[in-house]
Amino acid sequence: MLEPSGLVTTLLLLPGAGALFLALMPGSRAAAVRAVTLIFSGLTFFCSLLLWTGFETASADMQFVARLPWFDVADFHVAYHVGVDGISLFLILLTTLLTPLVVVASWDVERLKPYMICLLALEVGMLGVFV
Repeated sequence: MLEPSGLVTTLLLLPGAGALFLALMPGSRAAAVRAVTLIFSGLTFFCSLLLWTGFETASADMQFVARLPWFDVADFHVAYHVGVDGISLFLILLTTLLTPLVVVASWDVERLKPYMICLLALEVGMLGVFV
């Protein structure tokens, strides 16, 4: 099982990994592109459900916090710092629920592979805003 601080990072990395996998996938068979996109977006939704079940509603603090310092140069202290609060939790759930629905709704789009890559990249961006 993932430790709580790694859950948010996993949530952010899964759709990005799916987009990268699609970009590097040879060929563009529609069935394979749809399946890969649906699997990665489904796994992301599953991670958000784990986030929801582990969230303590009695606490007003940020939860599932992950902090990783990248570099300190002069007065710049750059770090990867993410967490979830009560408001962003529901926005994360909504985003990860809607993404597989959008994948299914756009089953017959014309340029499928670039569309699905952009959709997964969009999910990374939206989740990044919320965490």
